[in-house]
Amino acid sequence: MIKQKLLASKIILISCLLVPMANALIQPSPVQAQSPQEWVETLMRSQQKTLGDASGRTRGGATRGSCPTIIDEPVVVLAPENNVGATTKASPTFLFYVPYDQSMGVKAQFSLLDQQNNLLTKIPIELPEKPGLVRFTLPSNESVELKGKSLEVGQRYEWFFSIVCSPDSPSRNPSVSGWIERVASSPELERQLQEMSLEQSYLVYREMGIWYEAIDQLAQNRDRYPDDWADLLATYQLSESIPDAIAQLQPYLINR
Repeated sequence: MIKQKLLASKIILISCLLVPMANALIQPSPVQAQSPQEWVETLMRSQQKTLGDASGRTRGGATRGSCPTIIDEPVVVLAPENNVGATTKASPTFLFYVPYDQSMGVKAQFSLLDQQNNLLTKIPIELPEKPGLVRFTLPSNESVELKGKSLEVGQRYEWFFSIVCSPDSPSRNPSVSGWIERVASSPELERQLQEMSLEQSYLVYREMGIWYEAIDQLAQNRDRYPDDWADLLATYQLSESIPDAIAQLQPYLINR
C-alpha cells in the first residue's frame, strides 16, 4: 500500500511538471513589445541587410529666403534615413510634415528616378490648406497630366519631395529625399493580413519590416495606437502639438 501511494505521488508530481511544459510548447511566449524608436531602428537594421545602404535626407531644412514667407521649420519625411524602405504596393503612400500651405502661392513636387538615375516622373502637387502632416500616394495611371509610374517588384527607386519656391534654382528649394524598393508580398504576409482586422494590419507590416505600409497604417490608426504614434513623432523630432488631421495631397492639374 505504501509503495502504491509513493508511485501515485510520483505520477502526480511528473504530471504537474509536464503540463506547464506542454502548455509552453503549445502557446509560444509573446513577442516582447518594442517602442516605436526601437522598431524604427529594427526596421532600418533589417532593411540594411536585405535592401542595402542608400543616401537620403529626412529633414529638408528651413527656407533660404527664396519662398515668399520665412519658415523656420523643416520639411520632414517619415522614412528611413540613409537606407531603402520596403513596400509591397505599386503605388505606395509617403508621409511628410510640411510647414507650408496654399496661401503662400507655391506648389510641391514629387520626382521619381530609377537606379540608373533616369527621371521617371515629376508630379506637381497642391499644398495643403494648413501646415501639418500630409499623405501623398503615387498615382498609378499613365495620364499625360499626372505622368504616373507604378513601382515594379524587385526594383529600387530614388524619390525627391520639394517645395518649389525657386523653379530655376532647385538647390534652393526645401526638399527631402530617400529610396524605396518594391518587394513581393509573401504567403505568410497575406495569411497574417487575412487573420487580422484592417486596424491591426499596422502590426503585421511592422513585424514583416514593410516600412511604408507600416508607417501609413499607423498614421491611419493613430487613435488605436496613440503611444506608438506619439513616440514615432518624437523619433522624427516632431511636436505632439502639430494638428492631428493628416491631409491627402493631390497632383496639380494645370489644365483643370
